[in-house]
Amino acid sequence: MTAVSKSEGYDETGDDENNTYAKWSPSASFEIDIRNPNLFGKFVVDQEFYVDFTLAD
Repeated sequence: MTAVSKSEGYDETGDDENNTYAKWSPSASFEIDIRNPNLFGKFVVDQEFYVDFTLAD
């Protein structure tokens, strides 16, 4: 999985939900090894997800 941004670029305002992220973190990737058979096929190419990092105690 990789961070989402427009491939055609942004106008001078940069107003776009995905660019709110990409403006300050222009590159990102996330890798997960799914071994649970119940999750096979749940992630489909071109789907977009929000990722929330919550501090674990």
